[in-house]
Amino acid sequence: MIVYKYPLQQRTKLNLPKGSYPLYVGMQQNEPFIWIALGGDPELGNEEEHVFKAFPTGHSGRDFLLKEDFVGTFQTSGGFVWHVFEVK
Repeated sequence: MIVYKYPLQQRTKLNLPKGSYPLYVGMQQNEPFIWIALGGDPELGNEEEHVFKAFPTGHSGRDFLLKEDFVGTFQTSGGFVWHVFEVK
C-alpha cells in the first residue's frame, strides 16, 4: 500500500487506481488535503474516478449528503469547520 496526499477543494475529482480509499482529511501548512491509500499499482492504468465534496457546517444540502459517504472533518485556521464526503 502507498499513501499519497492531494490538495482538497470544495469539489475534488481524482483518478485513482481501483481499490483506493480515503484515509484522512486535514490541514497542512494552512491548506486542506486528503490522504488516500492507493490500491494496486498506479502505473498499470486501471484507474477509476473518485469525487470528494467539502461542505461547511450548517450547509443546507442535507438530503444531498445522505447519498454520499462521510470521509472526515477538518477545521481551518480561521475556525471554519468543513465536512468531506465521497460522491458515489
